[in-house]
Amino acid sequence: MKSPYFFPNVKAAFFDLDETLTDADTDVLWSKWRLSRSLWSVIEILWLLKLHWQYIHGRFDIHTYMRYQNFRMKGYTPVKFREMADRFFAQKGKKHIHQDTASLVEQYHRLGIPVVLITNQHQAIARPFAEHLRISHVIANRNEENNNTFGATITPYCFGKGKVYYARQWCGRMGFTLAEVAFYSDSYHDMPLLLKSACAVAVNPDTHLEREASERGWPMMTGSTNNEK
Repeated sequence: MKSPYFFPNVKAAFFDLDETLTDADTDVLWSKWRLSRSLWSVIEILWLLKLHWQYIHGRFDIHTYMRYQNFRMKGYTPVKFREMADRFFAQKGKKHIHQDTASLVEQYHRLGIPVVLITNQHQAIARPFAEHLRISHVIANRNEENNNTFGATITPYCFGKGKVYYARQWCGRMGFTLAEVAFYSDSYHDMPLLLKSACAVAVNPDTHLEREASERGWPMMTGSTNNEK
């Protein structure tokens, strides 16, 4: 039986990370993992609570979120932060791979269709998830690096229309357009890229995306596949 979530004729498949390739928000997982390791994590959690409140009330501010991302890296060299991100994935993140979407990734691999992880998460934290799923293309937020220190965040941010910007660049290098790709996401903030894609799938969508997906007739993957909390 053909899956309504798999599109064998697309040129590439783009996947969001949080609650799409994972069954939970990676920022929340990161903060919980860090809680027993650093007092700074208490501030991270308080910041996340503020961001969550903004999100559910339609007041999410990407600039505040990016300051949160940079705060997490404070005091770490890029090398040390990547090492910490690897430990986080091995000890916490790996347990939260969403098995349904991981299965879709594997189906695209079998057909030789490129898979792209595109996320608002920082590249250092996103990379181990991609490597585990054998995804060789990662588009994420990044910082300039000079003499093994983090610099300014590279703009545009990989968020909203910024995802369209980076995805279009990637497709251009590959020789096709966004109108030939599939995109899987849980977030209404990804509507700009979902609308540009040939095949849009809402994965455990938030309330706003669920409404849009229903009105537009997009497939909706729902249900939790948590391995361990």
